[in-house]
Amino acid sequence: MGRVGFVDHKGCKILRMDFKDCTIEDYRNILTESAAIIRSGPEHFILTMAVSVDDIPIFTNRDVFVEYLAGNKKHVAAAAVASVSGLRKTLMMTMLSLSRREMGVFDKEEDAKEWLVEQNNHKFQITDPELKIENHG
Repeated sequence: MGRVGFVDHKGCKILRMDFKDCTIEDYRNILTESAAIIRSGPEHFILTMAVSVDDIPIFTNRDVFVEYLAGNKKHVAAAAVASVSGLRKTLMMTMLSLSRREMGVFDKEEDAKEWLVEQNNHKFQITDPELKIENHG
């Protein structure tokens, strides 16, 4: 799996975005690729998780990220951020507030996955990265 892809956790597909050691070009590519996947799905459908956000380049444009979050909002059932700490955690909470998004923020990826599974209260699951839909209701 590259920087953007689906992981399965307890039967739930979670779109995972990996920011570990990313450059500004990687950052832009992750946002572009994940936004295309997220925005192609139905409203309030997809579970997302960003990991290693401490590694997002410090020179990234805050407004671009806030716009990204706001644009994805109607498609996301639940979102989490993992592996974030200190000042970055404070900055993340500020950006979430500006984008009017609610998100779980966690120190560990496993905790984020568990929280996302708990938040998953819709009846549809993504069966593969091409967003084929399987009804579990």
